[in-house]
Amino acid sequence: MVSFLSTLVVAAATIASVTADNFTLTASAPGLTAFDGKAINAGGQRFWVGLAQPIDFCPTLTCASAKNTQFTSITTLNVQVPGGQQVYVAADGGIQFTNAANGEFAIPTGAVLATFTLSDAGLYTGLNNAGIQACPTGITGFYQLYTPTAGFVKTGCTKLAGLKPNVVSTTGFGAYAYA
Repeated sequence: MVSFLSTLVVAAATIASVTADNFTLTASAPGLTAFDGKAINAGGQRFWVGLAQPIDFCPTLTCASAKNTQFTSITTLNVQVPGGQQVYVAADGGIQFTNAANGEFAIPTGAVLATFTLSDAGLYTGLNNAGIQACPTGITGFYQLYTPTAGFVKTGCTKLAGLKPNVVSTTGFGAYAYA
């Protein structure tokens, strides 16, 4: 009973902090050192495990370089660009984001907003609790994130326990825009 209550308190605290503050994500994969605790970063309109820092875009020389990938919610990146950037799941299950550099603020046809389930353990576990997969890309150490959908056909992927939100203690934007 105490364990259940402790889990409930941790989950409530995580939900409260995530909805009130900006956050980053790390992979949760207990026992899998190649993934567990590794930062999730944005690059090429996709999310990755193994990318040392995000790829960002700045239309002027006055923007600070992004040091991490920040979210204001699981569906929205913490960016300065007017119109923002949304997180979505492509038809093939790829977890992606809109391309602000090209003015593409709407999610593509066939994609859905990334309204991921937040588990009792405080982890985002994909669409309809379908899970999060880290799939190899052909480049050693780089894995693209997916959540299984009807169009998901990747093989050789590693199932993660989920994506752990980590509150960011700084204020401001994570980037002008992620690219």
